[in-house]
Amino acid sequence: MSFFAAASLASFVAALLLGVAVVSLGFHRALNRVFFLLCCAVAGGALVEFGYRTSATYEQALSWWRLDVTWPLIPSFLLHFSLLFRRGEQPVPRLLLAGIYAPAVLFLGLKLANMGISAPPELMWWGYTFGIPHERFWADAFFVWSTGAGLASAALCAWLAVETPSRWRKRQASLIALGVFFPYLASILSGYTLRSLYGRHPEIAYSIFVISAALIGFAIWKYHAFELTPRRAMDTILGTMPDAVFLTDAHGEITTANPAAAGMLGYALNDLVGLPLRHVMPELEAIPNAAPNAAGESGGADSPRRHDTHLLTRQGQELPVDVMWTHLTDPAGHALGAVYVAHDITRRKRNETQLARQRDHLERLVAQRTSERDASNAQLQHAQKMEAMGQLAGGVAHDFNNLLTAILGNLSLAQLEDSVRDARPYLEEANKAGLRAAGLIRQLLAFSRKSQIVIQAVDIGPVFEEIESIVRQTFDRRIEVEFTCPPNLPKVRADAGQIHQVLLNLCVNARDALDEVRRRHKTPVLRITVRAEAVHLDAAGPEGRNPVKPGEYLCISVSDTGAGISPHVRERIFEPFFTTKGAGKGTGLGLATAYGIVDRHGGWIEIESEIGIGSTFLVHFPICAAPADADMPRSTQLELLGGTESILLVDDERPIRAVGKTILERLGYSVTLAADGRQCLHTLFDKGAEVDLVILDLSMPGLSGYEVLAEIRRRGARIPVIISSGYTEHTLEPELEAIGAAAFIGKPFSIDALAMSIRKVLDAQSDRTRVASST
Repeated sequence: MSFFAAASLASFVAALLLGVAVVSLGFHRALNRVFFLLCCAVAGGALVEFGYRTSATYEQALSWWRLDVTWPLIPSFLLHFSLLFRRGEQPVPRLLLAGIYAPAVLFLGLKLANMGISAPPELMWWGYTFGIPHERFWADAFFVWSTGAGLASAALCAWLAVETPSRWRKRQASLIALGVFFPYLASILSGYTLRSLYGRHPEIAYSIFVISAALIGFAIWKYHAFELTPRRAMDTILGTMPDAVFLTDAHGEITTANPAAAGMLGYALNDLVGLPLRHVMPELEAIPNAAPNAAGESGGADSPRRHDTHLLTRQGQELPVDVMWTHLTDPAGHALGAVYVAHDITRRKRNETQLARQRDHLERLVAQRTSERDASNAQLQHAQKMEAMGQLAGGVAHDFNNLLTAILGNLSLAQLEDSVRDARPYLEEANKAGLRAAGLIRQLLAFSRKSQIVIQAVDIGPVFEEIESIVRQTFDRRIEVEFTCPPNLPKVRADAGQIHQVLLNLCVNARDALDEVRRRHKTPVLRITVRAEAVHLDAAGPEGRNPVKPGEYLCISVSDTGAGISPHVRERIFEPFFTTKGAGKGTGLGLATAYGIVDRHGGWIEIESEIGIGSTFLVHFPICAAPADADMPRSTQLELLGGTESILLVDDERPIRAVGKTILERLGYSVTLAADGRQCLHTLFDKGAEVDLVILDLSMPGLSGYEVLAEIRRRGARIPVIISSGYTEHTLEPELEAIGAAAFIGKPFSIDALAMSIRKVLDAQSDRTRVASST
């Protein structure tokens, strides 16, 4: 066997081995299959060359020449392979594929028909080989086609090597481009070299193609080395996952688990396989739609679901996990099993427990701080009220002394008259002065009381009237006071008592500013102006400082003709305990309290001031969203009617008992008197007096009115009780309702007020008695 025959045989074997090795990496890949066909075509050509080299006669060589039919297919296989590689193994369009293989089929047909592609074999010094045809057109055409296909294949792979961003993919594409281009380059170089030495030279093209195939095969092997098969990918993913993964069949038995699951539960990996899932997940059946065969209930596979549960370790310990599962079904929708992924949430549960404890602790602290803050605010407001009361005390004493002078003077004049007719005008004037004194006391009690805040629709008009009355009666008479409140102003949602306090604080502040001016100037203009009006505001807010919700607001302005406020003082004017007054003249709580009240009502206070001219405080309250209630028709005044019922009057003051007895008897009632609570209870229960109504003083020595009423109710008596007290009704209302009082009448009271209150209570009692007897 000659050297050339041995080389051809080695090329045949090498080409077949390369094709089989690559296709074994994955027959499902089109790239591998096309490479296998390429190797088969190269092997077929190498086998024919081996036959040429070993033929002893012309007839044997001619037989091998007729079998030499695979070489026209090699360029098409190379181009098809390069296109698949360039397109990432996406299928080549059929039209393009037809254009690739059509020339190969054409040249193969010409070869079989002996149409000038090659000539019958000739005997050379190295043995038989194919002859050269006399007409070279088709042979030259095939040379052009095969060279063009090879160069196009190399260009496609080189293009991919240039544009791909992956380094290993770039190296792989470069290696395949070299493998495709190598046989054409080597054939040209060897052809010129051997032709210059021998003229016609032995064919070594197939051996060169085998070297090229080896380069391409190495690149394919590197391609597969970087790719994971589905099974290998699944094993790799399961092995690296930190969460426990269980794959179960339709009966709930574990078929696959990952190392994390085994380590988490304390099992060997092989011991987990075959165990029922409920053995390690006891709450499996209790979790909705979590069983492996639950997929049929939802009509097939569903999206992942999750639930907090626990796993049971081999040592019997409960491990809290967040489990997510997905059902597996066949195309018909029948349950195949399920995949469960369990994440250890021990740390999360521990953190949640600690967070819950910290949250409870913070809530207790917040509640405690809120309670302390509310108590401090209440003390602050009450202290400010007391400050204002102290500032008003002088004016109140002056005005109250004036009223007492009017009362005593008119009573003295009445005593000098001989007849009641002549004394009546003086008595009426004394009565008017007494009513004014009672009104002044009521206003001061309303201002100083500690009442609960009640947010409701408030008409600002009555509040203005109360403030105007207090200001006119208590402020220096040299100060001009002007209150302007247009009728039919919209109502605001607020607490009337706190609006009362805000306006009085601002008026007191204005009065103090005027006192400073009065001390500096001999003839100052002392004026306080209070106005109320409805305004519309946009979202800009006052001077851009306080963005507000656009809408309607009630603006109350309190202006004075004082010295004005400097910018430095204006920045701190609402700070608690900040004051510009001298020692003993203020605590600095008035404006701070007013600011806090207005802010809690959703409003704000603006300041407009000019040095030497005066200051204006603008208070904005949001207007009620709901329309103002229509004015209800006033009920007609009840007639001054009396009755014949029996009334027990209880009071520790003898003058009040005497005047009360006279009034009640004038109204026709039968009256029994009691000087204190013990005498009241003795009269009711020990003497068994028939009493229809009790008028009970609240503040008495011994037993208070509260205690007496509580004892009456404890003994089961249903006698209606009217409470009489010098305190305001709003202060006592919750306590009175709790102990079962029927009505309240404040001291001092008039005859008509007392008569109406008694008649309402007795008539209501009679109605209840009739209803009870009829049922």
